[in-house]
Amino acid sequence: MAKATKLTKKEQESLSTLLQGINSAKSSIADIELQKVILLDKALSLNKELLDLRKQFEEKYGDVTIDIASGKITANEQAN
Repeated sequence: MAKATKLTKKEQESLSTLLQGINSAKSSIADIELQKVILLDKALSLNKELLDLRKQFEEKYGDVTIDIASGKITANEQAN
């Protein structure tokens, strides 16, 4: 078999297209991972706010259950 010294135009285009596709996929994955980190941080922050609010309600109303839809507060029964 003779040794080629250069890719054909078609081979070069195929290689280039595949490499561009791989790079595009890698870039998309990186973007998704960044969005994931941002959303995880937001979720943690919102969860902390929820815990703080829950603590405020517990200090104000005691051991209760709150119906989110109506705002109704029901005292939790103490187990003896």
